[in-house]
This record gives sequence, C-alpha cells and structure tokens, in this order.
Amino acid sequence: MTSFLSLKDRILSSAAELFYHNGIRAVGVEEVAKHAATTKAGIYRNFESKDHLIAEWLQQQNDQHRDWWLSIYIQYPNDPLTQLKEIIRGVGQALLLSSRGCPLTNSSVELTDDDHIARSVVLEHKAWIRNELKSLCKQAKLPSHTSLAEMLFLLIEGAKISTNSFESKSPAKNLASSANSLILAYQTSIK
Repeated sequence: MTSFLSLKDRILSSAAELFYHNGIRAVGVEEVAKHAATTKAGIYRNFESKDHLIAEWLQQQNDQHRDWWLSIYIQYPNDPLTQLKEIIRGVGQALLLSSRGCPLTNSSVELTDDDHIARSVVLEHKAWIRNELKSLCKQAKLPSHTSLAEMLFLLIEGAKISTNSFESKSPAKNLASSANSLILAYQTSIK
C-alpha cells in the first residue's frame, strides 16, 4: 500500500528541495505550489506566508541536525573528546556528500533582516552549536576551552560556507584533520 504525504508535508518537501538547490529568494510561492502539485491557496491554507514556510523548513533542518548531533553523544557515552571529534568528522563528511553545503548556513546569507521569522531559527541553531562545542571542550578538560570552542566553530562554519566555492570541497575534506590539529595544539600548549 502506497502512503501519501499530507499536503502540508508535500509542500514542505517541495520547498526544501527548491530552497536548498535554488536559494530562498530565487524561489517563489508559485514555483513551490507547482512542484508540490497544489495551488498558492493550498500553500496559504497550511502556512501563513512564505516566510513561515521558510521558518518551518529551517526548523526541520535544525531538528534533524540536533538529532544527529545528540546521537553522537549516545554512540560515545562519557567520552566528550571522542564526541567532539566525531561530530566535526561527521560535519565534514556530510559536507562532502552535499551538493550545496549546509542549508542553515546558506540561509543565513540570504536572511539578513533581523526581524525575519526564519532568521531566528538560524541564529538559535548557530548559538546552540557554539554552546555545545564549548560544553564538549570543557567536559573534555581541554585547555582554554572557550577559546578553542570558538576556533572550532569558525573552522566548521568556514567549511560550511566554502563548500560551494571549491570544486574539490577541500575545506570539508580537511575539516576533521584541521580540527584535530587545533585540539592537539591546545592540548600541548599547556604541557
């Protein structure tokens, strides 16, 4: 028996594909409606506006990313250093497999209005990542854990934002080794 997506889920799925591959600003409600095999009215029955549709899509992306991140904690219990390294390795691997990089990072470039409903989702996502990195560095008893966490965050964000800039995806390929070198430098600087 074939299961069918609800109209709302079909719209979200279509919007996700179009927003990710073409960019938020380049995709209009009519294009999403056509891709989802509905009408603009069908979209507006399920979403207050295009901005609300964007926000819900980004919230979905955020939730999926958090679920993956938290799964690493479960995989490597009581080992914050391994958790940290595996998360960074996993981000690099995901970027290598992606066609356009991180949807939340890409969206942060397009959503520049601080009052945009979807921008708050992106900002919360980035703040959560920074806090988790700080927590992991602290739990792993790494020297200058706050400074190290900030540098790791910059490495991760740099790899995410540059994914579309290099055909070889060099930053994503080197993310884990760069992060490991940075962690080692911090560990040996205190000894």
